[in-house]
Amino acid sequence: IPDDLTGRGVILITGYSYWQDVNQWLEDPARNISLHRTRSHISALEMLQRRRSDYLLDYQAPVEQAMRTLGMAELPFVEVQRLPLRLIYSRHAPNAERLRDDLDRAYQRLLDAGEDLQLY
Repeated sequence: IPDDLTGRGVILITGYSYWQDVNQWLEDPARNISLHRTRSHISALEMLQRRRSDYLLDYQAPVEQAMRTLGMAELPFVEVQRLPLRLIYSRHAPNAERLRDDLDRAYQRLLDAGEDLQLY
């Protein structure tokens, strides 16, 4: 996490969990970081626009979706951590094979339609 956050305000999304190391870093009294919480990515971006805080700690995909909803231009950002996304289902779940096949077909339809499925 950038040292530029020392003495600044950081917006977090209520209900999202952050890594333990990040939480400890943000809550370190020596850094004097003011934490602001909000319920949605859209309201977090609106807080930034209104200069209610200096930074937003959030996940890239939902922020980009919220920016499109608000018609915002891209914002400068620093990638703090990259987390691979995996969809895991249990073979023991009811209709597990059907679920897998349905997901595979839906994914293929989106690819065939030219959808950008990159999650960064």
